[in-house]
Amino acid sequence: MTPRLLIALVLLLPADGRAADDRDKTPGKIPAKQAEFFEREVRPLFVKHCFECHSAKSKPLQGGLRLDTRKDTRKGGESGPVIVPGKPGESLLIDAVRHDGIKMPPKRKLTPREILILERWVALGAPDPRTGGPSLSAVAPDSPQARAWWAFRPFQSSVPRPTDDTWSRNRIDRFVLYRLRENRLAPSPSADRRTLIRRLSFDLVGLGPTPEDVDAFVADDAPGACDRLVERLLASPAYGEHWGRFWLDKARYADALPGFESSTANPWRYRDWVVRTLNEGAGYDDFVSRQLATDLIKDTGPDDLAALGFFGLSPTYWKELKLDISLVRETVAKELEERVDVFGRTFLGLTLSCSRCHDHKFDP
Repeated sequence: MTPRLLIALVLLLPADGRAADDRDKTPGKIPAKQAEFFEREVRPLFVKHCFECHSAKSKPLQGGLRLDTRKDTRKGGESGPVIVPGKPGESLLIDAVRHDGIKMPPKRKLTPREILILERWVALGAPDPRTGGPSLSAVAPDSPQARAWWAFRPFQSSVPRPTDDTWSRNRIDRFVLYRLRENRLAPSPSADRRTLIRRLSFDLVGLGPTPEDVDAFVADDAPGACDRLVERLLASPAYGEHWGRFWLDKARYADALPGFESSTANPWRYRDWVVRTLNEGAGYDDFVSRQLATDLIKDTGPDDLAALGFFGLSPTYWKELKLDISLVRETVAKELEERVDVFGRTFLGLTLSCSRCHDHKFDP
């Protein structure tokens, strides 16, 4: 095993190294980091390498052993318990994946990293947060019942019309006033000029106004002074720089990714594209479509190709041709999974990474 691979695995392991104290804990009492370790590292190995022969779907079930529930995993099979919590060296499961005697999986031995994950899991006491039977959805993902789930129904909301409303200036104000009255509250007094310019400046450009800007705004008695201030702030380069930061967080932008291979030269080009596009006032639809497929859009200029950095800046793990091909494939799968998960979190408000291993219900 290479030093880099070992270091990467150690970083993935739960910080709580206690084993004996957690051997008999129920799923609800398992430390959160150990539960996460099982879900992210152990369960995927079971799904990928074991469930074909050792789950409720196996026809026939091999060796009387099921690994798709916590209860059956602890119970073992025809050869008895396969796990001795806290003792990898005495666990039949570890002997099998090492190919010491029984060879499981029979056709291909697990990678050193995969074996080390299972050894570490057993050493921790084999913490297993699963409850009940195997997770199988009783509802088809695209069924009417699934489409009726609250999170996937089209958003419908009429603008409230509070009675005796002399305060609201637009539809947003009506929502605010409606909720205030629900809680028996009254709107705050209008901000004075000095407070207003500070609020607008910090909100739109992330910077406070200069004393000269404050004095000029306070002295501007002409109609539309507030609108002119907003337009001036929106035209400032600082607007795109300020609001681009929030989007770049979604895109997990960084000038460098310590611990990962450098997959993209000049990542700042994507950062500058985001800032420039926001300052140009691009619509949200265009802003998003450029980042997902600008190379497929007509009339795309060379400068717009930097928009593909949304996916192009994904972390790239270290790998080389001399490594086992199965490890390379697994690493590439992790890189692609990261991109899918970022897409789901950013544009759908859903985490999609769990679908690698779980057959969840249709709800998020």
